[in-house]
Amino acid sequence: MHEKWHLAFHIFDVMTNGAEACMTDTTDIETIKTLPTNVKWESDIKAYLIYDMSGMMKNPAVLGYMKSYVNMGLYYWMHKVKGTMGEYALTMSKSDPKKAPVFLVKFKDGSYAVIQFTGLKDATGKKKEVSFNYKFVKKN
Repeated sequence: MHEKWHLAFHIFDVMTNGAEACMTDTTDIETIKTLPTNVKWESDIKAYLIYDMSGMMKNPAVLGYMKSYVNMGLYYWMHKVKGTMGEYALTMSKSDPKKAPVFLVKFKDGSYAVIQFTGLKDATGKKKEVSFNYKFVKKN
């Protein structure tokens, strides 16, 4: 039986269920009415994700990794803040530096999602939590 899901998150890494994705320079979800044809669509690639950091401060440092997948078309919705230890920030659009760019994800069944990431932390500002606005267009 084929699993029915579209996106999975491992902290800030996004995996799709066989979809393709891309980052646009658009900052308004409502301006996307159809999928563009002039973009580079990215598929999931194999990756090693950190799942256990409890040994990071030991000497020698030991981190737990697991084999998984990430979608590079969705990978750049956030970035590591230069000069910090593990602090991340939303990626902002070059066309409007006050707004986050819109991402597109086209699924195998012809449906697609338009996503704009809005945050990396929960309401307390302490826990890592992905938040986003989206529009899902279902194909019959």
